[in-house]
Amino acid sequence: MKIRQRVLSLIICVLLLAGSLCSCGVFNGNAGKDRSNAHATDSLISKEEAIGIALKRVQGATSEDLLRFEMEQDDEHWIYVGDIVYQGIEYSFEIEACNGNILLWEIDK
Repeated sequence: MKIRQRVLSLIICVLLLAGSLCSCGVFNGNAGKDRSNAHATDSLISKEEAIGIALKRVQGATSEDLLRFEMEQDDEHWIYVGDIVYQGIEYSFEIEACNGNILLWEIDK
């Protein structure tokens, strides 16, 4: 009986780990594929959401202040990379596409 419980617990842990890795594109076939494939982007935040996250950090800035914005693959993860120039200050950022976390935020005055 104890062995059965341990096996069941192990299976549950493996399934939870696999589910969390899939949500960021590690095991769902996204690695190394072209971003034009619509199915590869289903679990990622949208471009508009990522822009909103970045602009929220620069009070008063709008999408017109966005100098550069693109999506890149970095170590099997998709990230949004960009620059905002507002009132003479340049803000550079990287946002994780699978969850919206800000990975890098730099200010150049």
